[in-house]
Amino acid sequence: GSEDPWDRARGRPFRREPHEGMTRCWNIAKAWTSQATRPFDLRVEKVKMRVKGGHVLLVRPKSEEEVLDLYVERGKLEGDPYWACPWPSAAALAESMALANEKKEEWWGNNAKVADLGAGLGLAGLAAAREGASQVTLLDREPMALHCAMIAADLNGLPTDEETMGLRWREDFNYRMEWTNKEKVRQEGPTPSGGVVSAKVFDWSDPIPEELLSAFDAVLACDVLYDKDAASYVGAVVPRLLKESGLLVLADPPMRTPKHRKECVRLLHDNAQKDGVCFNLEQVCHHGVLFDKREVQVQIMHFRKSMHSTVGVKLT
Repeated sequence: GSEDPWDRARGRPFRREPHEGMTRCWNIAKAWTSQATRPFDLRVEKVKMRVKGGHVLLVRPKSEEEVLDLYVERGKLEGDPYWACPWPSAAALAESMALANEKKEEWWGNNAKVADLGAGLGLAGLAAAREGASQVTLLDREPMALHCAMIAADLNGLPTDEETMGLRWREDFNYRMEWTNKEKVRQEGPTPSGGVVSAKVFDWSDPIPEELLSAFDAVLACDVLYDKDAASYVGAVVPRLLKESGLLVLADPPMRTPKHRKECVRLLHDNAQKDGVCFNLEQVCHHGVLFDKREVQVQIMHFRKSMHSTVGVKLT
């Protein structure tokens, strides 16, 4: 018979369900990094995230502190453990995509290639694969985040293409998938269909690989404006990732880092103009999601890459 994907798998929260409503399975995952001389243990859990029209299953480390300890052990002082939980902007964007699909609003055309920039656990990218994107590439500098996201793609019944984009996650990580009630888990997930999900280790401070230049019809960027440097890199990288007429969907809480967002938008325009193009702001909306039992408002902006400047929505 065919190989069971559970046996062969190697490998900032918004709304938590009560314990009886949350699917939890603990694993001991043995993983190696490029700097590691021996395996390390990382406990991971499976979490059901509710979005409009259903839910998305995510795989995340049990504890951000354990991830931080891992970084310290490996001497990765620049390591950022905050990828280890979903963030409200990705949740809001996932719901917005589901609502748009329900209303027959088209964000991208047929056979669209979509990138989830700074994907973390991949919530926005996995939602895009369910909501009409033909191919979704998860981009993040942290291999562990991409490992979790690709395993989650399997859990959600999404087709995966893990070999083609340079991340051999099932060989790099020797996860022992010991989920209980395997068949029940599969039935709980969405219908096995949707866009093909792949992943690539990508540090936006490094030169952009040639295969990613002008490769995407849309780029999703959620909660990526957390500091000025990150905002600057996003503003520099996005124009080079998008095809002509490509769509940038930028999502973050409007009052958290307004100066960073303003700087990102400025650089977005400046860097596009160097290539003789521009970005038009087509739409701004706000979407509320529950985060730690309180509602968080997220601002979602749509920018369209274009050869010509048009009158768009005023950014406030």
